[in-house]
This record gives sequence, C-alpha cells and structure tokens, in this order.
Amino acid sequence: MIIVFAVMWAVILYGAFRLFTWLYRLDRENREGKAPYDHGL
Repeated sequence: MIIVFAVMWAVILYGAFRLFTWLYRLDRENREGKAPYDHGL
C-alpha cells in the first residue's frame, strides 16, 4: 500500500512540475510578444 501512495505522489508532483513549467514558459512568451494570442494575463 505504501508503494501505491509513493507512486501516486510521484505522479502528482511530476505532473504539477510539468504544468508549472509549461504555464511559466507560456506566460513568458506571451509577455515578450512571441505568443500569437492573449490568454488574459
């Protein structure tokens, strides 16, 4: 059961890290004018 929780937390943290880096890159590109759209930030 401990292994199940460990894998679950690893997946959650990895997904959150990927999402955060993707949003940060998207926001930085938008502020620099490289993104062809405006997502409200």
